[in-house]
Amino acid sequence: MFVPYVFSTDSTGFAGGVGVIKKGFLQPHVTAIATLFYGAEQDIVTNGEDDTANFSGGFAAIFDYVIPGTDRLLFSALGMKAYFPKARYYIFDHSNNSDENDYVETSGDSDFAFINLRYVLPMGDGLDNPEGHYTLRNGFAVDREGYGGGKPFVTGRTGIGISGFYGHNSFENYIAPTSGVDHSSGGLEKWDTNGLRFFVDHDNTDYDLNPSRGYQFKLQYSKDFGWGDSVQSWDFMEFKYNHYVDLPTFSFTQQNVLAMSFWTGNSFSWERDDDLVIAAHRPRLGKVEDWVVCSA
Repeated sequence: MFVPYVFSTDSTGFAGGVGVIKKGFLQPHVTAIATLFYGAEQDIVTNGEDDTANFSGGFAAIFDYVIPGTDRLLFSALGMKAYFPKARYYIFDHSNNSDENDYVETSGDSDFAFINLRYVLPMGDGLDNPEGHYTLRNGFAVDREGYGGGKPFVTGRTGIGISGFYGHNSFENYIAPTSGVDHSSGGLEKWDTNGLRFFVDHDNTDYDLNPSRGYQFKLQYSKDFGWGDSVQSWDFMEFKYNHYVDLPTFSFTQQNVLAMSFWTGNSFSWERDDDLVIAAHRPRLGKVEDWVVCSA
């Protein structure tokens, strides 16, 4: 399936692209996604000088490929390489009284990659259907009327896993202007991070990709060990919970769902000294890869 699209944001300007989605890639239940995008020319300011730049890049992903020789070890990977003309970062003040205007605005690269191994435990729905294979009709799972919202771990699918992550952001606007508002990165030219994530997740919905009822939750610990080009070491523990309630349909709808989400997290390594930024052992939050991970 080919999907053209257009959008406009403060960071990208007016942009468009084309994506392809392939169900049954290599294996019947595997989904693959790829897209390329490009944006209109934007006026920018870099180190006090006027310039122009275009949003551009690509994204690719593959989900739930069963490792040959196993029946419940799933491999997933995704990555993006992009250039943003006006990316915004909040890297200097993370306190409760931070100012929404205290941001860095810069052109530069924003790249990330994740490789994920997930083992589906032989319990509940994972006992006979570790891949999460469903029969679909018009995008909805059929013959799933009795599924979703059951007892955790007794019903539903539960998995444990490990993933490696990499992120790179470059800041081309790193020199403070001699006058006017300063949105430079204050000499910081790049921010790299890499490390490992360990997680346990549970899906108890009628269909994980398009649920109408049930719930999902995930507990995850992330650790950047300070390896290689990583700016600093840090760690982060997070928990998210999604709940879905099936609502009555109208004459012109096929499905109405009330979806609710809860998310919380804590960085044990976070230094509380307000004068520290790079040496504060804080996770790098606030860019596109973070909402991709949180929603995956």
